[in-house]
Amino acid sequence: MSRSNDSPAPDEVRPRLRLVYDGDCPMCRRYVRWQRVRRDVGELELIDGRQDSEARRELSARGIDLDEGFALQVGDRWYHGSDALHRLLYWAREAACSTG
Repeated sequence: MSRSNDSPAPDEVRPRLRLVYDGDCPMCRRYVRWQRVRRDVGELELIDGRQDSEARRELSARGIDLDEGFALQVGDRWYHGSDALHRLLYWAREAACSTG
């Protein structure tokens, strides 16, 4: 059966995807670094903390104030402010080191 988009049918094998990039291009390197973080860490769900959400309610219950910095959940643990930033930067550095 033919499909009108590039998404494989559930029973089809996903096609091989390869990106060849310019290793001297700063924007290209940043994109590849971000993709490695996503690969190593997993998909990062982005939630607007100004909107009502389960995450926002959980943060409020824990006394975490987003006016004092963003929050990052890793498993069951929450990081806030500079701790959250340090955790994200750690993953970005690890991904950058793996680029060779």
